[in-house]
Amino acid sequence: MKLSLRYLVRSAAWAVATLGLIGGTFVSLPYLAGLDRRGLPGSLFALLLVAALAGLSTWIVYRQIPSSRRGRDLSRAAVRRGLRFRARFRLPSSWRALPSLGSVGYSVTCLNLVSGWEGRRHLLVFDVRDEGGVGYEPVRWRTCAVGSVPFVCPRIVVQPRSFFDLREGPAGEAVDFMGLSEARFESAGFGQRYRVLAEEPMTATALLDQRLMEWLLGLPKERSFEVGGTWALCGEMQLLAPENLEDIVAVLDGFLGHIPHVVTSFYPRS
Repeated sequence: MKLSLRYLVRSAAWAVATLGLIGGTFVSLPYLAGLDRRGLPGSLFALLLVAALAGLSTWIVYRQIPSSRRGRDLSRAAVRRGLRFRARFRLPSSWRALPSLGSVGYSVTCLNLVSGWEGRRHLLVFDVRDEGGVGYEPVRWRTCAVGSVPFVCPRIVVQPRSFFDLREGPAGEAVDFMGLSEARFESAGFGQRYRVLAEEPMTATALLDQRLMEWLLGLPKERSFEVGGTWALCGEMQLLAPENLEDIVAVLDGFLGHIPHVVTSFYPRS
């Protein structure tokens, strides 16, 4: 796993600023001691200020790295089910074909990989820390699952419009943050619920046939889907509890099972 330069610079800046504030507070203690002899002593005021700065530092660290408690919970859940767990792992280069994991200017960090076989189902589930593109954007955490496909497909994203997209333009149009363009479909119901971004719009039309669109519309809970290279991805918009990881894998299996066979003939593996 590689930490983004943006993450390292921001973390270093926060650390320097926090240490500077704390150091400056201790240096000024002699002056603070005589601030208010009738009310709150200056030394107590300084102590409260230091405690507040320490709390701010803790909150910053909490927002920047995943909870160690979550890692322990996922590790225990994986062991109980005979699966492997890795808190930190190097993202396979082939996964970079998936738009949200490999697009230029789109900063993500992947952690907490749970992998292995349960019966005939191959689990590859992990957490994603999403910083988004250029400029300040709140950090988002989500859980994703990936699975292989029997073809080599151009990049496609199927995203519910109800998801809060940090890269949505002022008029609601999809910003070209992954080098993809929005594909249009005749189904008004599908177009109202889902946005489809594709490297080749004709491929998206072939992939999302009537059968797959009906399956997506019938999902009780909305999720995002991606296809790129020889992989497909199903993503939640939040972190899943350890006991619910199989839910996202089951949905990904359903998505893969509804992909039309004609796509394989269009883009066969060499």
